[in-house]
Amino acid sequence: MKLNRRTFLQGAGLSIASLGGFFGETILPRHELSRYAQALGASDSRKLALLVGINQYSSTNNNLRGCVTDVDLQRELLVSRFGFNPQDIVTLTNKEASRKSILTAFEEHLAKQVRENDVVVFHFSGYGRQVRLNNGDKSLTESLITSGSSFKGDGDNEDILLDSLISLFQSLKTSRYTLILDTSYQPFEVSTSTKLWLRSYRGDNIPVISSEELAFNKEIKQKNKSSNSLLKGNKSGGTIFTSATEGLATEITSNSFNAGLFTYSLTHSLWQNVAPINNLILTKKVAANIALINGELKYTNVTLAIKNDLTPYYIPADEEHHGDTVIKSVNKNNNVEFDLVGLPLLVLFNYGINSCFSTEIDLSQNVVIQVNSLIGNKAKGVILKGINKVETGLVLREAVRVIPREIDLMVSLDSSLQRIERVDATSALTSVGDIKAINLGDAYGDCILGKLTSNGSYGLFSQAGVLLPNTMAKIPNEAVSTAVKRLSNPLRNKLAQKLVNLTLNGNASRLPVRVAVEYSQNKQNYISYQKTSYSLPLENQKSNIKTTPNIIQQKQLINISAGSSFSISIHNENDYDLYYIIIGFNSSGRAIAYFSTENVMVNAQETFVIPNEKSSIKLIDNGNQGIGELIIICSQSPFNNTFNELYKNSKNSLEEESVIVLENPVAVAQSILLDLHEGSGITPDLVPNLSDVYALDLSNWASFNFVYEIDS
Repeated sequence: MKLNRRTFLQGAGLSIASLGGFFGETILPRHELSRYAQALGASDSRKLALLVGINQYSSTNNNLRGCVTDVDLQRELLVSRFGFNPQDIVTLTNKEASRKSILTAFEEHLAKQVRENDVVVFHFSGYGRQVRLNNGDKSLTESLITSGSSFKGDGDNEDILLDSLISLFQSLKTSRYTLILDTSYQPFEVSTSTKLWLRSYRGDNIPVISSEELAFNKEIKQKNKSSNSLLKGNKSGGTIFTSATEGLATEITSNSFNAGLFTYSLTHSLWQNVAPINNLILTKKVAANIALINGELKYTNVTLAIKNDLTPYYIPADEEHHGDTVIKSVNKNNNVEFDLVGLPLLVLFNYGINSCFSTEIDLSQNVVIQVNSLIGNKAKGVILKGINKVETGLVLREAVRVIPREIDLMVSLDSSLQRIERVDATSALTSVGDIKAINLGDAYGDCILGKLTSNGSYGLFSQAGVLLPNTMAKIPNEAVSTAVKRLSNPLRNKLAQKLVNLTLNGNASRLPVRVAVEYSQNKQNYISYQKTSYSLPLENQKSNIKTTPNIIQQKQLINISAGSSFSISIHNENDYDLYYIIIGFNSSGRAIAYFSTENVMVNAQETFVIPNEKSSIKLIDNGNQGIGELIIICSQSPFNNTFNELYKNSKNSLEEESVIVLENPVAVAQSILLDLHEGSGITPDLVPNLSDVYALDLSNWASFNFVYEIDS
């Protein structure tokens, strides 16, 4: 069916689905939800927040770029998603965020106002580091660097000990507080010499904490009459979300949008979820997002302290205020300004003009807006429907996704490369095709071309400085043009993965469908699944597989050993058949695909298992230790172009069931987007220049990804 402007506007009142849970749906008992709702609704219950973000530090030129954006993202989430009164949120940014100001704000805004059952949120984005408590100490502890702190290795600093911060919150009259800490502390040796935007400050010397802070730490702990052990398992109250206690906090950097990777992943996930989820499921979702970008297990650590089974921020998320964008202002001539807050990160950086958003309310009251300009996550657009219903703070959901057809892999050049190296690298990358060289930080880089400090050869690195699989040279001191030629296959696989990730919409798809990955570890079977909100709850489904165990037993990502097998189930709850395609990127960085010549669709109201019980093939990742990704796409329309490319890849000799390594991964990825575009049936009166873009109707497909780790 063709989807023209009129048909789209008439049908835009249809519900948009959201992800129910990443690694097994954990539904809180109704009595617990009722208890939380009653507590939050009580007349004496308030929601208070203190948000701190520091880009600019007074005593260093090594400033950060995304911390103030983090504060904006968190504030928007609290106000428009969780119902905080803007007057109950205090923000301190850059020079406002001195040690004195932070402690004063805590005392005046939180300590003096908060009462039992109040909800408190504290957010910090900025540098962290390790310090000594006294001269001569061998043991180190963590601190947050405030705006006026010294970066010299002496005791003349204004750091706040992490231990002091947690002790302050333990002194509150409420135990329902959440600390979000987008910072890290340990200095990391990376294998490239490039400058990276990391939030752990590394100086020449390890400083000693100031005597003032040390005395304050002792004072507050004496008042509490107990030492802080929240991160070690003290269950007295409170929750901490932190990008890393022993890991690494990184920044998303570009000339149009900068933010903390952890903060964006956290807020994006909270914007999308509707079904009651707990803190444990949330951290798994965030860990998966971070793992794909940072690229190594030790950098994916997302720490959750205490209260795994409670709802994030101690506030049940409602269905009405979940979505992808928030209206910021309404101007004359039906024009609006809005922030994009719920899109997947790669989708945000490749989002196209003429994309559409709508509300999910009754058709007669429905609102539809269309993007006509976009910088970073700040958009301007026009109201297509519901002019009288548009107001500041209105939350809308994605309805039509427009992606440019000309999408390149953005390769950031190591800042340490000499001019001649940069010129040669740019020329060589261009010759690969659909690869663009950029200066680090000018635009969002999908990877970094840099030098290994060990032997002077070239490799590809993640934004965290992690060497990507199979990109290290076997011989030292190679020419950069030779290196790019050697790296052409990893670059193409990386581009293909980027393109396929642009289809991810499990949070927004309107199809009632559920997908699951079943796997074994240590002789125990587990299941991890994702579903749209139209899908039936898990308790209505029958399964003999145990749900994913507690985080203490199982790591935050799907964890399997090299050579282990797993299976995929697609549950089609529609009254019509669905086509499907499965693409994978294994821990070695290679692109693979599952292909069946017999079973190209999942019948209505049925479940299809891949591979089936009688099949001789197995889904196995034999790669080295690292991160892998499975992407399952279901669509109302067939994948004809994609199947043609798969036939070409296999030289027309496919078996009934096949798992093939893709020799043409970019062509396959482009064909998937083309199939979804053609199946959407968008017409030029809604989205012009259709030959230059992929215009995708969110009601036509559902795309999910499962991120897994191969353990050693």
